[in-house]
Amino acid sequence: MQNILEIIIAPFIYIFTYTYDCTGNYMLTILFFALIIKAIMIPIAIKQQKGTITRVKLAPKEKLIRDKYHGKKDQDSMAKMNQEIMSMYKEGKYNPLGGMLPIFFQLPVFFIIYHIISNPLKYISGLDNSAITLLGEKITKLYSDGYLHSGIPEKVIRILEKAGTTGTAKLSQIDIISCVNSEPELFTYLLKSVHIPDFTVLGFMDLSQTPSIANPSILIIIPILAFLFAIIHQLISTKLMPVQQPDSNKFLKNMIFIGPIMSLCIPFSVPGAIGVYWIFQSIIGIVQLLIISKFYPLPVSEHNLILKPVSNEKPA
Repeated sequence: MQNILEIIIAPFIYIFTYTYDCTGNYMLTILFFALIIKAIMIPIAIKQQKGTITRVKLAPKEKLIRDKYHGKKDQDSMAKMNQEIMSMYKEGKYNPLGGMLPIFFQLPVFFIIYHIISNPLKYISGLDNSAITLLGEKITKLYSDGYLHSGIPEKVIRILEKAGTTGTAKLSQIDIISCVNSEPELFTYLLKSVHIPDFTVLGFMDLSQTPSIANPSILIIIPILAFLFAIIHQLISTKLMPVQQPDSNKFLKNMIFIGPIMSLCIPFSVPGAIGVYWIFQSIIGIVQLLIISKFYPLPVSEHNLILKPVSNEKPA
């Protein structure tokens, strides 16, 4: 299973490592990686927009069907209405699940980028598992012998202190890099020709660390920006989606907030680099959405059509 996973993510690893080798800058690497992923997704985004255009064209027919069954809440009537709508979709070659394609693609990519960023010694430094284990054991011994003190994140210190009583330390690869960077001269002989990636950007922001409310730092700007750009992306996306079913209005309103809330919460549980990737994805997504909307505009005659049931009330 592990081998299959490595084969699947191999192209993404190559893109990420090649970009890092070219730029030598972690933030630029994340930006170019996000651009490449969005470029790969352009055909899916265009297909989604074409599906929206079809949806707009079918909206008047759907409205007639819904008006036909307005006021009928029994199960048989609702089933017939849904069947007629689905038949109309099929005839018009519209797939109502087509809008889910970007999500189906982006979620696996998110987990892949998380896997790559969480294992920099393996994918960027090129160390195998045995070498990484040896390095972790060396760090544990150096700390227990009193050689490692300054420059180590508190989280790593807690892990190393626990190792003093249990005899083991479950250091992540990012934790190992933090220890190596704190006292690089102690590891010179062990890492003679190994390139240790530098997660520091702008001279003061360490993207290997996780933003925290309990221990606030400059990294806290990452979840905030992720939240703001996610709101902007969601609002623009909703504005460009004029056709709404009456039953889905509440769902769409909730979706405006669900995505941004996730964008705010998740960066607090992952390394800052993941949050930066999330921000870049939102910004590039906004630009991509606006450009595709220009090249594939919705039909003017149907624009801003909201599906509402007819009213049986007579005017006063």
